[in-house]
Amino acid sequence: MICPKCQTTNADLHRYCFQCGTRLGEKQKRTRAKGSVRDMMATGMALFNEGNFHGALEEFRASAKVDPLHELSHLYGGACSLALGELGPARDYTKKAAALNPRLQGAQFLLGLLEALEEEKFAAAQHFEQCYELSPEFVLSLHWAGLLLIEERKFSRARPVVAKLLEKKPDSAAAHYMAGVLDFEQGDLESAVERLERAVELLDDFTAAHRKLAQVCVDLQQKKSAARHYARVVELDRTDAESAFRLGVILSDLRDVDAAIQMFRRAIEINPRFSEAHYQIGLLLYVEKGSIDEALEEVERALELDPTDPSARLILGELLYDKKLYDTKAQAKGEKSTGTKKAARRT
Repeated sequence: MICPKCQTTNADLHRYCFQCGTRLGEKQKRTRAKGSVRDMMATGMALFNEGNFHGALEEFRASAKVDPLHELSHLYGGACSLALGELGPARDYTKKAAALNPRLQGAQFLLGLLEALEEEKFAAAQHFEQCYELSPEFVLSLHWAGLLLIEERKFSRARPVVAKLLEKKPDSAAAHYMAGVLDFEQGDLESAVERLERAVELLDDFTAAHRKLAQVCVDLQQKKSAARHYARVVELDRTDAESAFRLGVILSDLRDVDAAIQMFRRAIEINPRFSEAHYQIGLLLYVEKGSIDEALEEVERALELDPTDPSARLILGELLYDKKLYDTKAQAKGEKSTGTKKAARRT
């Protein structure tokens, strides 16, 4: 429907112009205040588009006061309140808009955002699904519904949502990522790799897709591929200590000791209380390099951070035994112990 004032094209289900707030159609004009609501909505929209949310909110409040049944006044009041971080008023305004017009797509989308912000992810997904039903061309609602359903582990419900998203947006990296996650959860690792590789092909800096792809490659024992994707994650997200640690573990398995130690130290830089990273460095220094004193320092630090770690306690015992054995032999030869030679192994 074309707005008679600003000539904006509106969906047939809208009763007010999305751009300026003018009543669409002639039948219900008699139930609205003449001119004032339209003018306040136009002013409010202009302020809203300028980012003046306080000023816009005042206009929408005023128009809702003049005409309490004007759903767009309540809807945009909710949008302004959300932009200002006032979640309570935002919810009240948006619920009022949805009550006045249950088929108002914007109200369902806004309610979805509000539920998601309050960690009510399943409820949010339901609103986004309803938003899509009301407006199938609004594909963003499918994206949010699928993502939230996956986060809530509602995989069976997420699958048709993601399938619709792929149908609508076949070149969506996010859609392929979600499909890959669903395949992984279903145990179809080969299909998961295919989907996730397509996601990173479409968007190379898609950190979550690289991370998930690395995890799938680990399960498939494709360690070199896993290392490549974890390396990309570490490059993209310099705050991800866990991925740096996992990369270190894989590099250790691939016998790239120096690179593994570097990644474990990277994890510690990000998270100084990462006890397992200290333990892994100590283990490599002991087993691969025979540096007993340095290994002792790392393992003792690991136990300082986590005194209950049984693996660190076991290695500490071996280190202390080998250090004592090495020191005894060094003293017998009249040498000064440095703890840097290959550790003596017990027979």
